[in-house]
Amino acid sequence: MMKNKHYQSKKVGQPPGTIEYPSILKTIKSNIRSISFNEKDYSIEENQNIEDLFPLKLPSHIHWIDIDGYPSSETLEQLGKKLTLHPLILEDIATLDERPTIEYHENILFIILSAISINDKANEIEKEQISLILGDVLEKWDRII
Repeated sequence: MMKNKHYQSKKVGQPPGTIEYPSILKTIKSNIRSISFNEKDYSIEENQNIEDLFPLKLPSHIHWIDIDGYPSSETLEQLGKKLTLHPLILEDIATLDERPTIEYHENILFIILSAISINDKANEIEKEQISLILGDVLEKWDRII
């Protein structure tokens, strides 16, 4: 029988913009890495925290910050501050049952996608949320320093 895993958060009664993961996911460690590239070369760095990402070392490159897993609410808040992201965007990233959506906020494109795969061993359909933030948010960082 195929089934979908659903994790419910306890955000009822919390103010908008609250970042809260379901308690079962708080024990899963996330992996943060940065990928910087241009037409000539690239670099990949594994990082343990958001502070290691900034300032970005290669200003002439395009930077991709990849967070795999479920980052802590503190990690998401740090990233939001560094990139001056709206708290509701961070809340949507942490809400794992968000519908796929595309929104435009202050020169960034915020996208939520659902990736679906089949786990043959468990005989389950697994759904994963993918959140993308595209745009010149790093320009804001340059103005902050």
